[in-house]
Amino acid sequence: MDATGNYWSDNASLLMIGMRGVGKSSLAFIAAQSLGYTFIDTDIQLETEFGTSIHRFISENGLQEYRNREHALLKKLLLDCDTKSVIACGAAIIEHKPNTELLKEFMRSHPVIHIICDQSWISKYLPNEKSEFARLLCLNRFSLFRRFSNFEFYNVSSDVTTDEMASSSSSSEHRNSIAYKRFLVLKSSGRSFLYFLSLVLHLPKNDMFSDMGPPELRQYTYSVSLQYPEDKINDFGILIDGKHIDDAVIGADCIEIIVDSRIAFKDTVEFEDIARYVGIIRRHTSLPVMYSVYVDDKFSTAQSLRIYLDLLGYGRRLAPDYLNIDLKLIFARQIFNNTTSSAVDSYSHELLQGLNNILWQVLSDRSDQRKVPLYYKLVGSWNHVDHDTADISWWTTNAPNRVIDNAKILDCCIVRISKNATHSVDNYSAVSFYDRNWKIALENGIRLCVFNSGYLGKLSQILNPTLTPAIPIFKRSSNAEYLHDSRKLIHPVITTIDMQKALYSSYALTRRTFYVFNGMFVTKTLSPLIQNAAFKALGIPHIQYIYQTDNTDDMLDVIRKPDFGGMAVSLPHKRRALSIVDDLSYEAEVIGSVNTIVPVRKSDNDIVSIVRGENTDWIGIYKTVESHLSPMNFVTGETTALVIGAGASARASIYALIHLGVSSILIQNRTISKAIEVADWFNGKSPLCLPQSQGRVNIFNTEHDQPHASTLLKRDVCIRVVEDLESTDMISQHSLEMPTIIIFAISVNSDLPDIWLTRPSGGVVMELYYDNPNSLLQQKIRKLEHRGWIAVNGITVFSEVTSSQFEIWTNKPAPRRVFRETISHYDASM
Repeated sequence: MDATGNYWSDNASLLMIGMRGVGKSSLAFIAAQSLGYTFIDTDIQLETEFGTSIHRFISENGLQEYRNREHALLKKLLLDCDTKSVIACGAAIIEHKPNTELLKEFMRSHPVIHIICDQSWISKYLPNEKSEFARLLCLNRFSLFRRFSNFEFYNVSSDVTTDEMASSSSSSEHRNSIAYKRFLVLKSSGRSFLYFLSLVLHLPKNDMFSDMGPPELRQYTYSVSLQYPEDKINDFGILIDGKHIDDAVIGADCIEIIVDSRIAFKDTVEFEDIARYVGIIRRHTSLPVMYSVYVDDKFSTAQSLRIYLDLLGYGRRLAPDYLNIDLKLIFARQIFNNTTSSAVDSYSHELLQGLNNILWQVLSDRSDQRKVPLYYKLVGSWNHVDHDTADISWWTTNAPNRVIDNAKILDCCIVRISKNATHSVDNYSAVSFYDRNWKIALENGIRLCVFNSGYLGKLSQILNPTLTPAIPIFKRSSNAEYLHDSRKLIHPVITTIDMQKALYSSYALTRRTFYVFNGMFVTKTLSPLIQNAAFKALGIPHIQYIYQTDNTDDMLDVIRKPDFGGMAVSLPHKRRALSIVDDLSYEAEVIGSVNTIVPVRKSDNDIVSIVRGENTDWIGIYKTVESHLSPMNFVTGETTALVIGAGASARASIYALIHLGVSSILIQNRTISKAIEVADWFNGKSPLCLPQSQGRVNIFNTEHDQPHASTLLKRDVCIRVVEDLESTDMISQHSLEMPTIIIFAISVNSDLPDIWLTRPSGGVVMELYYDNPNSLLQQKIRKLEHRGWIAVNGITVFSEVTSSQFEIWTNKPAPRRVFRETISHYDASM
């Protein structure tokens, strides 16, 4: 169901509308490639049909003829291409009323997405770009496009201008450098847009390789609150205090964006500013977003209700991961029942009645309405403000239970119940209420978030297990204002780091020891340096040590230790570890090697039940290749890749490439028989069934489900052995494309013959070992950047590998900026 209450079927086509310059065509192309849909640009279709440019056609034939032809094309496309297509429409599509009628009908059964970006960027395409007229035109068009779309996506503008790209004075190297910057910007936009689409279309998220479940299914998770418009952020993800968004929300499992409804009483709210805020946060973090609207008068007036519904309804268009609804909204209907019609304008009444399917059931008593999965998860919130400091019994009344009953009606997946603490005893009452009711709520599919707000409620906040609200790091030193500001009674007052430290210092959580198992001849590893920095950054007292041995049986002695937290397995133990673990993940079994060992416990303080073997090498390889491939080299059925090596890293590389959709994989190794062994291993498993989502075991769960048949992707596997790197005869013999992905999965410093670097569109060359980040091969590929070749060293891959290990071991999102900064210091010292 969409943001306007409409439904669509599987494989429904997408329509992209918006002003010129917002990036409709680029995003539509990325979406089509990712979904396997047909890409259609109406402007290109029209110019092909006209045999000339649109501008010239209008000059020669008149505007009305152009509009008639455009309408005919749009009508045909919407009829003939209603499934498996992504259609980017021209900016003038809404200027012709017959077109808007087509859009209005199409959006009843298909997603129509309005793309917007910064007005200053759009103004570059308008006459008199610096005039007030241009600004007002943007606002007017935004409003008009909004009427004929279900969703809205803010495309964060590039800092690399068209003028820079076109500058004739720039050298070719400079122009290619700018082109690469624009490619990175496009990749970042595309990544956030694909995540947006995964919510809109109910697809597996593009965080499918996350080793954690949703935040509400994990213990001691946090939602860091950012207040709009108070907590300002720029396009580069820098907040008002100069911190990057990643640093400000470190330790968070979710970001809650709280839109202050009171600003609407004082200022004119421009919805696109809210979209920009959400868009920038999604661009610069991978955390799920919860959208909330703050109201402080309990909907006591029709005006406050209308503003709340306006802001909440707009938030739904942005496809948040979670939509937070104030459960007092249920009682807002009384405003309309007890107020004369002259006191309530029809607009607010219509908005109340048609907000969404779920509210319709409650507010219009339409319990027979058909339910469908929403693209967001619904969070129902209730904050009780107690002004009587002597009353500490609210948690023992029936009132909190009635809140849960109302949440059941709304089909909420999370219910957040809070009360301002008036006495320290409130904390024990809140914890007791949670203990009495969490199992009952869970039987109805509801996770409880129960705490007391304010400074006196810190203890209940620390002990609450599900998405406890937290303040960003930069507000830690300014918390005193909350003591004197009654309007912030429900806002958080403690950071995620402080809550984690409290849990460990009180022994609610247990300190663990982690290990890196190296062979005796492996002299160094970055893993302890990175993992220990990450533990410290999140307030977790874990520690990781290096354990060097050539005897794999020594692993068993470490695993039996009561404080054992997990193990990173290095060479030469990755294949040997298969015999040590009790259970293997699907990926480790297919790849045939283990680089991560995970102890599984029934609870944090329990003994180890089983020891599980995982493989995160392939995840690091997959993510690195995917993020560095240019749109010109998007993986298709014709894509070829070359893997050099035949060890555990080569096996992980091949699995990653298969998951990427590469159909032709070449393998070369100094010992040909080992390359043949690896090729036979994977060819013998064709077609390979790949899980669309990891479904990894929870570290506090003794059961593990293998992927269900409905979640599997079937991929044909064809691995061919290259005997001599000095020859590309294999390519011509099998009518293959030259490779766009080349992976060196060997530890020796090697070179690559130039004959493998002849593809006109370039590609990616990766080294998996990080001993020499400035190797001769890296230097060689960097010199070919102007031809589209991108060099990636092993440190980049290793960062992704260790991030996945961190998430498996802790069930917390990895602080990737901490990983990158720690690695960059190491890289600079090399």
